[in-house]
Amino acid sequence: MTESGRDSNKESETKLKFEVIDTGMGIKEKDLGNLFKAFGKIKQDDSSINSQGVGLGLDISNELVKILNKDENEHIEVESEFGKGTTFSFVVPYKEG
Repeated sequence: MTESGRDSNKESETKLKFEVIDTGMGIKEKDLGNLFKAFGKIKQDDSSINSQGVGLGLDISNELVKILNKDENEHIEVESEFGKGTTFSFVVPYKEG
């Protein structure tokens, strides 16, 4: 859990950071721009990849992160190295009580 900096007009806000680490095949850099587009799917040469999804999951998840943060600039961050895996991370506000 991390705490953001103080603003003179706001009380300090605590945020929770979540990370999902996938040790699979990773995502090619050229494909990262399509991850959060509605119905955006990445074509993979590997036929063992589950291709049944319609390409909405990450787009919907990214919109939820924006809504929970009440900030259009908040989003899911992605770090990926093709052949090694991908890490997705995001933060959401946490208010005790």
